[in-house]
Amino acid sequence: MSVKPLLIEWAPHCGWICVVTPSETPGETNVAFTDYTGTIKEPGPTKPGVVTCVRWHPKKQFVAVGWKDGGVFFVPKGKNVSHTVIESYPFPNHGVDWSHDGTILMTLHNPSSVHLYSYLCIGEDISTSNLMQIELNDQITLWCKRLSYEKHRSSRVSEEDSGVDESPFGSKESLSDRRDEKSLVPTGTEFLFASKSGTIYGVDNDKQKTIHKLDSEILFLGYCDVISMIIAFTKDCFIFHLAKGPTEGRCAEKVKVKLGGKADKYYLELNDGLLVMCYEEKEIRVWDLVREENGTIALETSKGFQPDETINVVTVNGKRGVITAVTSLNNVAEWKRKRADTNIETAWKLSPHTPIESPITLIRWSPILSASAAITEAGILLLGDNSFTVKMRGKMAACQTSSNSFTLLHATSGVSQELKLSIPSAKGICLGEKQLVVWNDDTVVTYDVQTSLATIQCTSFACVTTSVAIVNQNLYCIEKDKIYARTLQGTLRQEISLPEIEGDPDILEINRCWMAVATTNGFIRIYNLSSKYVFFQIKKDNSR
Repeated sequence: MSVKPLLIEWAPHCGWICVVTPSETPGETNVAFTDYTGTIKEPGPTKPGVVTCVRWHPKKQFVAVGWKDGGVFFVPKGKNVSHTVIESYPFPNHGVDWSHDGTILMTLHNPSSVHLYSYLCIGEDISTSNLMQIELNDQITLWCKRLSYEKHRSSRVSEEDSGVDESPFGSKESLSDRRDEKSLVPTGTEFLFASKSGTIYGVDNDKQKTIHKLDSEILFLGYCDVISMIIAFTKDCFIFHLAKGPTEGRCAEKVKVKLGGKADKYYLELNDGLLVMCYEEKEIRVWDLVREENGTIALETSKGFQPDETINVVTVNGKRGVITAVTSLNNVAEWKRKRADTNIETAWKLSPHTPIESPITLIRWSPILSASAAITEAGILLLGDNSFTVKMRGKMAACQTSSNSFTLLHATSGVSQELKLSIPSAKGICLGEKQLVVWNDDTVVTYDVQTSLATIQCTSFACVTTSVAIVNQNLYCIEKDKIYARTLQGTLRQEISLPEIEGDPDILEINRCWMAVATTNGFIRIYNLSSKYVFFQIKKDNSR
């Protein structure tokens, strides 16, 4: 049975994801791992309590796991707990993070206790020791880190040698070139903390300091390494760009902009010089911090989005130039950057919408792969570049590789087969016991799947549907305001109507002989499929 994950965390050095889920045993939590295709899963430990945070070691295949009871443990991929950093603590663990080289572990305990531990591994022997413990005497809500670099010595004559004072922030050209002036390997890590009082603190191996004070609670904190800039968003709806100030260790406000709307509706993410933010409207704001330009990009009805559709969650991969968002109608929107265009509002090209079957609450791009992972009500959903999906049933998975092709994989044997579709622009795929079904805007195609994973097209018929499920040689298709039970040839067997007050069918899931249908007005209906005709079993109002 699929369970909604509590947390997901991509590894920075491989294509694995740590997935934290509630255990079947009440009061326990499971820490497990899956690869980027979803076909290979590695179990992990199940322990009493609640996991509050996880963070991969930057070089090794294990995660530091923080718990609500204050404990911090190391969990290697596919194994049990390998090391205990903190058995328990009087206050819950709020966050864990690593230094750039993985030699220092930071743990944050509510409300503002920061611990730094050294980490050493010789062979299979792991040791950690407490380096320092600091009380910030504030309510810490966010944290990030900034790296320091040893600058190269330049032999060229620059404008600085002319005796003319440059702006303390530097020119646009010098900011964008700053990465080139640094060595490739960072030399130090400073952990940054933001509080409800609006204060930003810095902690490293040597000291703790106050970096800057804002007038309102900080709701987002990030660090743009490309231009050495702290980005903060506050409860009074101001966005700040904080650069190195004239006073040692303090910041100066380079940019302060008042944004419209309510702060609690904003969702922000920063990656490789690109800041994106959505606020429950049809457009998102994109801020190119290197070029110091910003603008908005929006959903388009010509790409299949509805006029009243809004964006709830957004993520960005700055290196690959891709922005992925999820909408209020459970569609994935993806923009790709045109490299030659520097205008924000014309540089991002929107792809056609991709429907998904379950609402997404969080989405994250892999730092090294063209793939993203999302938390849905039904489990973890893996999306490839261009929003291509991965589906799995039993030991078989289908991974979309282009708009009209899939790769079928067997998780145990490792056997794979390519499936070239007879229809263009596939919108979805569903796996049965020995069949699979694929659909696009106007056609449904079914295939028989052999033991070798070779496929033979079985049927094809015209059908305008947003979701299809297959069970016992029957297809169940959402078609506008009804669900139609069809044979594999498309022949109508039964028409299922819903009361008008409950809205239209929106999401459809089948487990053995039970079919769950979620409606647009927040109702859930359960149907029994065990007899010749589908009959209604139970209804739940989930609108409140």
